[in-house]
Amino acid sequence: MERIEGVAVSRCVDSPYLRPLTLHYRQNGLQKSWDFMKTHDSVAVLLFNSSRRSLVLVKQFRPAVYADEVERHFPGSLAAVDQDTPQGLQSALPGSVGVTYELCAGLVDQPGLSVEEVACKEAWEECGYRLAPSDLRRVAVYKSGVGLTGSNQTMFYAEVTDAQRGSSGGGLAEEGELIEVVHLPLDGAQAFADNLDIPKTLGVIFGIFWFLSHVAPGLGAQITKPKATTDIPGREVRFGDKEAWVLAWASFEGRARPSLRQCQARRTTCAQERWLTRRSTGAAVEGGKGRRRRAAPPAAGVVAAGAARAEGRGRAVGAGLRTGPRLRRPTWGPRL
Repeated sequence: MERIEGVAVSRCVDSPYLRPLTLHYRQNGLQKSWDFMKTHDSVAVLLFNSSRRSLVLVKQFRPAVYADEVERHFPGSLAAVDQDTPQGLQSALPGSVGVTYELCAGLVDQPGLSVEEVACKEAWEECGYRLAPSDLRRVAVYKSGVGLTGSNQTMFYAEVTDAQRGSSGGGLAEEGELIEVVHLPLDGAQAFADNLDIPKTLGVIFGIFWFLSHVAPGLGAQITKPKATTDIPGREVRFGDKEAWVLAWASFEGRARPSLRQCQARRTTCAQERWLTRRSTGAAVEGGKGRRRRAAPPAAGVVAAGAARAEGRGRAVGAGLRTGPRLRRPTWGPRL
């Protein structure tokens, strides 16, 4: 894929995929003009393989990205192209600079096919997964390249399994496509999207963040399973343990909503003690807005009375059981 040789560039005279035009118009009495490209609309599909617990991306060489990198590293390389015959580039770069990570995608260029049918077709050709239009969930419809093309792109989401994969994908060889299928583990999806050194499309970044906010929460413990700990005396704490997560979320008093990883890090004995102290002294949550109202420092008699009540009811603080009045859970906390 990255072996690129004999690089040359010429003017685009006639293309079935794009056509350069100029729009002339008057805006607020001022005559203007704007150059643009007439292109086809497109579709993109975010695939989640539940068998492998991974997102399915594609990796391929993009000539436009490669040419842009050549011009970026060697300014003026494309400026001299003013004739129809191809001109070789004197300063070439390795093919890896033109390889990008993308969602499975394709043009809506076949009359009679709906965008759902085109999406299923691309999922089969590029990634090898069999899909039906009913398997697709429409995520968004947005403008692609508003300054140059203004075409629409429709993004879909679909969950697949290894049983639905009938081929290795890779694109259509007769059309010159050379595509590599990449399975991105969920544990590394966030880091992949945040990594500025990995060349990827905006659709990949948007798709990952959409998945993490709309789909991943429903997967629960299937995404990350922290190892068992013994933060609460006398009891082993595991992911999903109700009392443990209440203690962890309580430690983030007055802060923005934390991540699950932050909760796990803050799930300590110290957090447990603060939580139990607040509950025994009558701390409360204000209006479900995630802000706690601090109670006045408890008098010695109040603390002693609370301890006596807990002992009288047979509730052991060390076992992580309730010792005070029940509090309403903050609305920004996790569902327990």
